[in-house]
Amino acid sequence: MLPLVTPHPWRAGLVGLFLSTGVILGQHVNLNFSGNAAWTTSETIPASPTTFTFPDGVTRTPADFYFNNGASSTWHLDNGAVILSTQTSSGTFNRFFVGVNDGKSAQLTLTTQTPNTPGKLVARYNATSAVRIGSQGTLIIDGGVTLQSGYIFGEGASPAINIPHGRLDVFSGSANHRLKGITVTLGQRGVLWIEDSNATITSIATFNSFTGATLLSEPGSCMFINSISATTPMGSAVGTLVIPTEGWVIDLTLDSDGDGLPDYWELMYGLDPYDDGSINVRNGPDGDPDNDGLTNSEEFFLGSNPVVNESGKPWQPRPKKAALLVVSTHPDDEGIFFGGTFAYYTQVRKVPTISVSMTSGDAGTRPPATREEEFRNAVWAYGLRTQPLFPRFKDIGSVSLETTWATWGGGNAVEGRKKATRYVAGVIRKYRPEVIATHSVEGEYGHTNHIATALAVIDAYSLAADSTVDIDGLPAWRAKKLYVHEWQQNKLFHDYWETPFEELDGKTAREVTNIGLDFHASQGKPDMSTIYLSGEVTGTWDAHPSEYWGLHSTTVGYDTIVPDFSINTYNASSGAFAYSTNFSGWACGDFFQNLNLDLDENGLPDDWEALYYPNLAYVDPSSDTDGDGFTALDEYIHGTSPVAQNGNPVVLDLRNGVVGFQTIKAEGIGYEGKRRSYRLESSVDLKNWDIAWQGYADGNWKSLLLPTDAPRQFYRLAVT
Repeated sequence: MLPLVTPHPWRAGLVGLFLSTGVILGQHVNLNFSGNAAWTTSETIPASPTTFTFPDGVTRTPADFYFNNGASSTWHLDNGAVILSTQTSSGTFNRFFVGVNDGKSAQLTLTTQTPNTPGKLVARYNATSAVRIGSQGTLIIDGGVTLQSGYIFGEGASPAINIPHGRLDVFSGSANHRLKGITVTLGQRGVLWIEDSNATITSIATFNSFTGATLLSEPGSCMFINSISATTPMGSAVGTLVIPTEGWVIDLTLDSDGDGLPDYWELMYGLDPYDDGSINVRNGPDGDPDNDGLTNSEEFFLGSNPVVNESGKPWQPRPKKAALLVVSTHPDDEGIFFGGTFAYYTQVRKVPTISVSMTSGDAGTRPPATREEEFRNAVWAYGLRTQPLFPRFKDIGSVSLETTWATWGGGNAVEGRKKATRYVAGVIRKYRPEVIATHSVEGEYGHTNHIATALAVIDAYSLAADSTVDIDGLPAWRAKKLYVHEWQQNKLFHDYWETPFEELDGKTAREVTNIGLDFHASQGKPDMSTIYLSGEVTGTWDAHPSEYWGLHSTTVGYDTIVPDFSINTYNASSGAFAYSTNFSGWACGDFFQNLNLDLDENGLPDDWEALYYPNLAYVDPSSDTDGDGFTALDEYIHGTSPVAQNGNPVVLDLRNGVVGFQTIKAEGIGYEGKRRSYRLESSVDLKNWDIAWQGYADGNWKSLLLPTDAPRQFYRLAVT
């Protein structure tokens, strides 16, 4: 909403004002937003007795607009333009009078010729009527147009306002100038907004007490009330949807633009219910008007305000592509059992990370909002800067697995598992993570909600990759690795959580995690479970340290097994150190072994780009920085430097009946988990090529004898 009597920055639009032939200004005015004389931006009609040149080139003296003597006038407010009229302190200029004191009918219609981008007429004052209707006068607001009026006053016989498709905002604290005596008819797509210090409407009768105002309405129409005070500027707060107790039915499911956001909700927060985001993204389900990292569809689901960042934190938009997806069950599991995951990957590895908490920890009577807010504060402390996702599957405590599934599926266990699986699969497809991490299939200490989460994620890993299954129209995606806590095959000891890092201000990932876990006050501020300590957590958690993982699924090979090792464990109660069980047959490292992240998907691994282009946010793979005739992508494939001329990296030696070439192994930064392949091809006509030899590079020179009984041939070498 606009501040009271403060001119609003104009939205771009073509604005023109011209007169119908033979009718004086103020009786029959049309606004057609086209032509050479059109405004390129909206304008203010000045409130002073000086002349003003209108877009049609005619100079006139601004004054009140009168629509009377039987006139039927139409104003077209097109292309999103805003007309702002003003007045002097005496209120004598640029008011709108429809059928006043002449005993004859008159009609003013505000509509548009561009229904996708309707305009707005702003006539808001704090003294004297901005709009006056009387003596059979009728004001019609149609086409999605908005009229914002200060005082609005009815007098004489049958003053009426009809809103079949549009919006009327009334900003008035005066009973005499708040729809006095006017019959207001709301159509199915009509909206009435009343901003008043005492306009509490609980029934039709209460509305009719507005000094004789009468409300008629159709199902689907909406009324909003916003209480203001001396310290609250008009239009600054969000209104409350009001449904009178009798004589009025509202369709809360009406969604005119089909964007999944009900009209009443969009109207309540000043979003356009007729724009699904194709005109202005802020109005659609993916819009984020308050820049809090939550889309409009998420705000609607969570019941939060889409135009106010209630967290107060500068959350960033979620990435189009993630490196890591972490799916936990309850707010606090993400730290207790997943350890330093967030601190290490968001701050040290600096990879885009998506967090999902399957439940809001709302078992019993605990309100979801409390633990959700604790979770947001915790992950912020860890270093996550994108809002976590809360699908709000019900937390029902550690009951049977069947009961958990049934609760999640509305009483049907099979449907509950399907629902949870499809949700996670949708997240996988939307954010396309390279690595996924989730709970133990044993539920750590046996919690069946944890088990349900783990099984849903494992199922979703395969479902998301199945191109025959439609999930919200998203393309199939298979993550490269899936880690499950305490999985007993392909074991990984997650290292680095006891290492102080400069990126963590000299702290370890465990220390940062415990700082974040302190925000879970409702859970007693738990600590992270770790193999390095004994007795640091409750007994049921102590046997499930956050360093224990297993690689459940992979498309890039298994993690490298390291020599046997032991961990020096400190017992806080005895003050003694002891070695844990010897680790034999384990990998040791982090989740990104054998991965070359390419998050901008330009074909060049991120680590390789950082090595050669440390100051560039994006590297064009077709660029040739060193001018040697080879693109950055060519240089990466061949293993040469893109910033220093290297000569031709592929050379064939043909002599003495032998063809030879040097192979270069794929190793070093940017080549982890990759193998370079060479393919020698031959042709007799330079059109058709046959494979003479192919294989992986081993760093050695390759020599092949040329055939002596074949016709003359050409050779070429391909490297991938």
